[in-house]
Order: sequence, then C-alpha cells, then structure tokens
Amino acid sequence: MSLAYFDIKQNNVVVPNPEFQIDHTVPQFLIFDLTNDGIELEFAGLLTPSLSFIGSITSMHARNSFGRRPRAIADRAAGLLATYGFREGVPEGLSRMALR
Repeated sequence: MSLAYFDIKQNNVVVPNPEFQIDHTVPQFLIFDLTNDGIELEFAGLLTPSLSFIGSITSMHARNSFGRRPRAIADRAAGLLATYGFREGVPEGLSRMALR
C-alpha cells in the first residue's frame, strides 16, 4: 500500500479549444497554466492464493489559470482490478490456453 501527495504546476500547456468545432474563426488551441494538487492511495494484495487485486483512489484539484476544472479530468477517481486463478476443475488452465 502506498499513499502519495502531489502538488504540480505546469506553464504554457496547449489544450484543444472546444469552440473550434462549431466556430472556425476562434483559435484551434488555447494555452493555459495548470495546477493540480491532491492525494492518491494505491493498494495491491492477495486475499487467497487464487484471488489477487490491485487498485487506486485519487482525490485531486486540477484547475486552469481561470480557476476552472479542465475538460475530461475528474476531481475524484477510483479503479479496482481483481483476478481469480482457477487451480482445479474444468476452468483450470484456461488462462494458459488463451495465451497460446
């Protein structure tokens, strides 16, 4: 398990201008200064010899120079991946067969 704090500042970041899709007289790209700070928790482990997992939870505050959240960047995100390996029975060995 790990816990991280981040505080990132970027200058002169080029981003697509969404208004360009409907009005070609506006600039196609915009230049912003971006800031992003937050925390992230990552974890991985085994619950049983057959069941393993990995995941993360992030809470951040990404903003442009006008104080607005950039498009398609969420303030909170989470993900989890769990895998189960069958050790006996009919499904045993299917993962090895898929790799051939």
